[in-house]
Parts: sequence; structure tokens; C-alpha cells
Amino acid sequence: MAGRNFSMMDYINARCASNTPLFGFDATDEAEAKQWRVKALAKLRDLLGEMPEPVQLCPEIVETVDMGSYIREKIIFDADHYSSIPGYILIPKGLSGPAPAVICFHGHGPGKDAVVGITTPREGYTEDAMRQVIAQHNYDYAHQFAKKGFITFTFDFRCFGERAHTSFELYGRDRCNVHFIRGSLLGINLLALDIADCHRAIDYLITRSEIDPCRIGCFGLSFGGTMSMWTAATDKRIKAAGISGYLCEFESFAIRNGNFCGSQFVPTLGRYFDLSDITSLIAPRPLLIESGTLDEGFPIQSAKRAYANLHRAYEAWGKPELLAHDVFEGGHKFSGALAFNWFARWL
Repeated sequence: MAGRNFSMMDYINARCASNTPLFGFDATDEAEAKQWRVKALAKLRDLLGEMPEPVQLCPEIVETVDMGSYIREKIIFDADHYSSIPGYILIPKGLSGPAPAVICFHGHGPGKDAVVGITTPREGYTEDAMRQVIAQHNYDYAHQFAKKGFITFTFDFRCFGERAHTSFELYGRDRCNVHFIRGSLLGINLLALDIADCHRAIDYLITRSEIDPCRIGCFGLSFGGTMSMWTAATDKRIKAAGISGYLCEFESFAIRNGNFCGSQFVPTLGRYFDLSDITSLIAPRPLLIESGTLDEGFPIQSAKRAYANLHRAYEAWGKPELLAHDVFEGGHKFSGALAFNWFARWL
């Protein structure tokens, strides 16, 4: 019989093509935007589900290294009753008072070490491999921001770096996907845990006398862009944000491309929001988007459509000048063409 189809790919593609997010941004002025934000945040919190209960940070400095123009400290603090977070804070020398800080989120790969420029071999990565990761993605942006005078902080998300331990064989499966399924059995969402860790990172930074608590921003590439979006969307303590190699449409990168993992989604999320809708929760705070014209994982035309939707949100707030798009010739990497001046201006 004509018209029969056995493809699950085609089925999901068709369902996605007919989907209209129920909480898509539709405000036309500031009053409507405020009303939408209240409803959207409530729905997102419902979708994210259980968040871990925070505990005392109990921070510990376990290493201090003089890097020339800045001091690098390795920090460990507690996130919740079951988890601790290792990270690096980079503090430029010669600060005259409390300074702005940028949280630099890592993407998929070796974790926080590459973002600060550390090439020491680790599980799964030789020194040469670490250097290649940094060179390919211009990945050491915590180091680069610190050289520009910003305090920076980066830490390992769950499943990465020092938090990548597994006690059983993965058989080539993505660690994020395995832990997503394990957590889902208990009603725990991996993305929600990572978002909570981002909030704890801010909790830690505001305890540091070197940092102005009213001048904290965040930036990330790829999965780091995911976390920059979610952190700024859910925590108003972030005063300016940057999202690199991520803003796009769910249909183009997740449904038709499969460029995702279990650390980046919650069940049914696409029924209610597209990426530009979630990102609209950052408005009207300053936001920089980076998109590479050759980024195959996040196609540029889809990125431009998502940016156009996001721009409508900033127009509704009456603050279009607080949104910028760095479209650069290149692939999946940190551009930096606008980033340093952008954060210097708004933090």
C-alpha cells in the first residue's frame, strides 16, 4: 500500500515540523514581556523538576600558581549533600578594587582544564590532544579574559573532567546520555543538576572580596553556551552573558542533526519552548551571541532565524542595543572579536 513508512527519523521529523511551542515568546511590549517571563520561568522550573538542596560551600584553595599577569587558584567547594565542585579562579594582578568576573563554562571535551589553557595529560587526552582541542576551538577563553583584566572562574560540570568517573563500562556510549537515563529513573534531571551547580558557582564568587557581586557575567562555547543560556535565564545575578556556538533552533541541530547529549535537555522541553524563547528570558540584560558561518553542528541560517526571534524580545523590552550578534567566518569555535569589549562595556 502506498504511503507506508518505517522510519523513526521521518516520524520525529514530521512531528517536529508540526510543533508550535506552547510558551513561545509573543510579547510586543515591556508589560507583556514581564507577564510572559513570569509564566515561562514557572513552566521551566516545573519541567526541570527536583533541584538539589544546597549546603554550606566550605570552599578550599588547594593550589596557587603564578601565571605572570594573573594568579590561578584551584578551588573546591560543596554543591549539595552528595557533590563537590572543582574549579579554577584566575585573578589578574594589580586590581585596584572589586572587579568584574566572568564565569567561563566549558563545552564537551576535557572539562575546565582546557578553558584555562592547561595541557597536562588526563584520562582520554594526551598533552598533544589537549593542545589540539584548545587550538581547534580557541578554547582557552578563561585565560584570554583574564589576560584582558577580568577575574574568571571555570569548573567541571557533572560527567566532565574530574567529575567524569564511571564505575562500569560505557561500551562507547556518551557519558552524559548514560547518566541522563540513570538520573531519570530517580526523577533527577542532569541539566537541572548542572544549572544548580552554576548557581552555586555564583554563590561562591560573591564571597570573594576581589569580585564586585554586581558585575558578574558568564560565557560559554557549545555545551558551555547551553549552560551560559540557562544560567543567565534562571539567575538575575548574571548581569551580562555570552553564548557561542549554540543559539539555533531545536529542529535544525537536535531533531534533524542529533547534535546534543543528555546534559542539555529535559523531557518535553520542545513542546513548550524553542532555544530563542529560553534565551529571551535573559532580556533585557546585555547578551552577545557568536555564530560561525561554517559551524556544521549549529547551521548559520538556523542561528540567524533564532537570533531574529531573540531580537524581537529585546525590542519588546525597548533595549535592542543590549543584544549583539558576532557572525564570523569559521567553524565551531570561540570568536572573541566582540566579546572582550562587550563585557568591558556592560560589566
